[in-house]
Amino acid sequence: MPPQETPRQKPKVDGTQLLNLPPGLEIRKATTKERKLFFTRWSQNGGGHGLGPSDDKSFLACDPDGLLVGTLQDKPVAFILTFRYDRTLGFIGNVMVHRMVRGRGYAHYMMQAGIERLRRKFTLTIGLYVQSETLLAYEKQGFTKGYSVSCYKREMRRGTQPRTKVKEWCRVQYPLQTVSTGLAAFDKSCSGVERTAFLESWLNQSEHTGHLCIDVASGVILGYGVLIKIDSTSYKIGPLISTNVEVAEQLLCSLINEAVPKKNARGKVKVDTAINVYIDVPNANAKGVDMVTRHGFRYYTGALRLNKGQPVDEKLVNIYGITCQILGT
Repeated sequence: MPPQETPRQKPKVDGTQLLNLPPGLEIRKATTKERKLFFTRWSQNGGGHGLGPSDDKSFLACDPDGLLVGTLQDKPVAFILTFRYDRTLGFIGNVMVHRMVRGRGYAHYMMQAGIERLRRKFTLTIGLYVQSETLLAYEKQGFTKGYSVSCYKREMRRGTQPRTKVKEWCRVQYPLQTVSTGLAAFDKSCSGVERTAFLESWLNQSEHTGHLCIDVASGVILGYGVLIKIDSTSYKIGPLISTNVEVAEQLLCSLINEAVPKKNARGKVKVDTAINVYIDVPNANAKGVDMVTRHGFRYYTGALRLNKGQPVDEKLVNIYGITCQILGT
């Protein structure tokens, strides 16, 4: 049984008074042990939205205090993940409430705590991704509709090789593990935010493989992408950012090739083994939607990007795959 509510003094979140919390519910920064519990349960419940098993390190590298916990009698019963790239943009990524205390409105209180936390960090824009059926509830909290994304999945068997004509004027390099000044500037020009610290960690997770595409003649960066290994049969591409669809296609095929199951030590291929590769494409990027469907990806769900505050200047025509629905662009 979950801890029972007991009357207590109204709690604070990092020193800021929260109004109208129910008796006994306290909301505070999560401890190291509680962070581990959250990410473990999140992964087990399939709520990772394309995150790998150690991607919490990337959150901590950029925003170490972003996970808040709601407790009853000092026992964790609810979590909310907030994440701040810089003063320009922050995200609310996931609200988790223990099944034994659902129906008490705790998700609402956790959401208010997350918004308050990002506000106190002087975050100009708060973003999140939701399903269309929950839009009204978030609009009541001051969020406005931004853009929509379509989530695609491709099932691949061992030995499958995506094909595209190699362009002589560009070259794909990997592994990409260092965020150069040029890459940081390129990413900011498309995403609208400064996220060098995050990318340094994101590119160096053991389950991630980054690919970079450059112009052969000038060495100028044309695009980059990251493949995330979620588990033994699931991969996610995110982000995939490019100056044009031709470069994006080179990167897409290069990343998919990393995910294709290889032959075993005896050189045999198990045709009954399948993997799934996922990618989330902004619908505003029509060429991106066409590209993934031509390469065998099939639509399976969608999401809406909401904003609270002035929307960030994201170049959606250059974004062929968002990082994930927790981290936005």
